[in-house]
Amino acid sequence: MKYSIFLFLFCIALFSCKSKEKAAPVAETPAAAPMVDPNLPVLTDEEKANGWKLLFDGTSTAGWHRYGGAPIGPAWKASDGSLMLDASNKEGWQSNGGGDIVTNEEYENYHLKVEWKIDTCGNSGIIFGVHEDTVKYDYVWHTGPEMQVLDNACHPDAKIIKHRAGDLYDLISSSVETVRPAFRVEPGRDRQQCRCTRFISQWPKSSQHTYQ
Repeated sequence: MKYSIFLFLFCIALFSCKSKEKAAPVAETPAAAPMVDPNLPVLTDEEKANGWKLLFDGTSTAGWHRYGGAPIGPAWKASDGSLMLDASNKEGWQSNGGGDIVTNEEYENYHLKVEWKIDTCGNSGIIFGVHEDTVKYDYVWHTGPEMQVLDNACHPDAKIIKHRAGDLYDLISSSVETVRPAFRVEPGRDRQQCRCTRFISQWPKSSQHTYQ
């Protein structure tokens, strides 16, 4: 007990002596910048100023729904900054819980810039100018032009003219092929411009193709 009291008094005395001295300024450590996942899609300040908008936030399927209005099925996932379809569980010729998805919002007079990759022997597509009318059109690809997304090295569709990756499906072939092998990202090189439904153009990499 005596030791405890002495220690307590000593601490008070030490504090009293120190309190008379001017405290030295403490340097403040700047707050660390928040960590940014390099896989997540982001817009530059210039893109924001020019009116670009992200259609995918990199972490969820927010902003999308199945063609016809139903919520997105569980086969569609946000993974590693990508919006992907898990095709491991087939139901007929489609994926169970998959189906075609469309944006919640409608757009016209726009530029669409896309980064994409495809599984080995995969076959998919990006359709724009969609008319979401399930009474008239059973499938989304009945409603608008499609840019083919394909593994050219494996899928049999690659043997058909106008069915290869980057083609305007069944309409016009891409005159210059710049696509990479399966699982390799096509880094923002495919861009579509659409003014209503009358004018469409695509730029794979540095070459320009115009479809009217």
